[in-house]
Amino acid sequence: MHLLINRELPEVLHPLASLAMDLRWTGSQTASRIWARLDADMWERTRNPLTILLNVHWDRLEAAAPDPAFRSDLDHMRMRIERANAQPSWFATRESAGLPNQVAYFSMEFGLDGGAADLFRRPGNAGR
Repeated sequence: MHLLINRELPEVLHPLASLAMDLRWTGSQTASRIWARLDADMWERTRNPLTILLNVHWDRLEAAAPDPAFRSDLDHMRMRIERANAQPSWFATRESAGLPNQVAYFSMEFGLDGGAADLFRRPGNAGR
């Protein structure tokens, strides 16, 4: 899978783009080590791989690229992602009879923005 990340990366670190965009691995200790190695302070503050990938200084990327422990963790995660992507999804393993052909997904973070927060700060809206 090719992901567009508006960031140049050393060739050997290209798998970081897939890892940053794949939410399945946010709880992985190995992935956490990878992001903490690139920027421990930002990882502690944000726990956001994409933020780290887009903002980490080039010098840190260059230092991580030849690091054997870092490369081992990144290769491990790359292989896990490839294996997971090669497996059929849960939905694909179910018989289609009786299953809906459409699915709705509601995600709280897409419903929250500055405008919604203003509703709770305006006078007269208390308790609504």
